[in-house]
Amino acid sequence: MVFSVTPQISKFLRGIVLFFLIFIFSSSTELMAQLDSTFSTAGSYNWVCPAGVTSVTVRAWGGGGAGGGINITGVNRAGGGGGGGAFTTGSVSVTPGTTYVIVVGAGGAGASAANGGAGGNSTFNSTSIVAVGGSGGVAHTAASATAMSGGAGGASASCTPSAAAFSGGAGAASTITPNSGAGGGGAGSGSVGGTASGTTAGTAGTGTYTGGAGAAGLTSGNAVGTNATALGGGGSGARAASTSTTARVGGNGAAGKVILTYTLPAC
Repeated sequence: MVFSVTPQISKFLRGIVLFFLIFIFSSSTELMAQLDSTFSTAGSYNWVCPAGVTSVTVRAWGGGGAGGGINITGVNRAGGGGGGGAFTTGSVSVTPGTTYVIVVGAGGAGASAANGGAGGNSTFNSTSIVAVGGSGGVAHTAASATAMSGGAGGASASCTPSAAAFSGGAGAASTITPNSGAGGGGAGSGSVGGTASGTTAGTAGTGTYTGGAGAAGLTSGNAVGTNATALGGGGSGARAASTSTTARVGGNGAAGKVILTYTLPAC
């Protein structure tokens, strides 16, 4: 018996085949899921590489530096602002089942009558990816009203890899007025962090993955420095007028962050 295939049947069969091909392709695409694992609290973490994953893209921000503190001398005094943390990114070959250590750099800690602490480096696998933290602002410990320097931003040249890195913004110097220095901005995936100017905080670095702004400097009152709260931003310096004889701490820098991006294979 011979069956003839009419044009209508042929068109119908082609439609069924096309449907199944689209279904199979879309199903396999959905099964290949791209995942992001984000670590945004300062500390050390263990990441176990999932089965079938052989490469991971790492994006990292260093912590911001703290602002400088002030001493007890009865003169106008203010500390410099802390520098912002750097950003870097890179692809790292990984082995399924292996544990890799991730470190999220802490923001630098302010100290009484002392320079601000540096922001911590954020790393993946110790040295495979390194985003450098910002330096702390200089404290006012002089016996006379003196402008104190701001901290340097985390340098792109010190990051790994350096080619894909952006520097954090520098903190601002204080003035003898006294105004405390503002903190520098944390870098982003597309630009450096903004450099602080006077009491105006450095802006956040731009890009698909942005950094964070620094803390604004102080123009009045006898107060500790302002803590930075945005990603990798630097803290501001402390401030006091000559009528105050109390030592004060600079503002803390903000913590860094690490993001891992990887693709799970189709089941």
